[in-house]
Amino acid sequence: LRAACAAWEVYVHTYSETTVTSAHAHEYNVSIGGAAEMVALLRPRRHAVTAQADADRLLDMRVYAHAGLAYAEPVQRNLLRQLYSLQLVTALWTPAAARYRAVGYLRPDLRFVAPIDARAMLRARDDEIYTPFWHRHLGENDRLAFGGARAAAAWGNRLFDAAEYTRARPLNSEAFLAWVIAQRGLVQRLTGMVGMRVRATGEVHAQDA
Repeated sequence: LRAACAAWEVYVHTYSETTVTSAHAHEYNVSIGGAAEMVALLRPRRHAVTAQADADRLLDMRVYAHAGLAYAEPVQRNLLRQLYSLQLVTALWTPAAARYRAVGYLRPDLRFVAPIDARAMLRARDDEIYTPFWHRHLGENDRLAFGGARAAAAWGNRLFDAAEYTRARPLNSEAFLAWVIAQRGLVQRLTGMVGMRVRATGEVHAQDA
C-alpha cells in the first residue's frame, strides 16, 4: 500500500480470550497475546473486544441448523463466531465509509506469501469484491477479501443473511459466501493474494497452506 502511495486506516474486532483450545486443530490451552497485543501491533482507528461467551449467548445455533450442520458442532460454532466478528468490525468502519476508496478484510492469523494487490484494491468499483483464486472447494474462499465499500460491507455483514440461507441448506462457509455474492448482486473478481493460516501453536497445517 505504501508503494502505491495509498494511506490506510485499521479497524479491529477480536475476542477477549488469551488461550485457545480446539480439538479439531489439535490445540489445547495454547496461550495467545489476545486483544491487548493485537491493538498494540495494529494500532487501529477504532476497535472492539467481545468475550466469546457473550457472543455464544447471542448466536443461537438452532437458528442456523434447520437443514443440519455442515461441520462438527465446535467448528460450526467457530464459523458463527467468525461471522459475528466480521459483522462487528463492519459496524466500526461503515459510518466512515465515505472516507475510503476500498476496504479490505485481512485476518491477523494469516502469513501472507503474496503481497497485497494494491492496484486492484484502489481501482475496485463499489460493487466489486475480490476473493482468493485458491481453496474454492464448494464455493468461494472466505479467508480474505477486498473491494469497494458497498461490496465489502455486504461481505462483512453476511451473518444477516445466514438465517435465510440455512432454511434450506447447512451453513458451509464457502457455499454460503458464493450465495451471498450472488444474492447481493456483487461483481466477483479473483485475487492472487495468498495467505497461509498460522495456528495458535505457530504451525501451518497442510490443509491451511
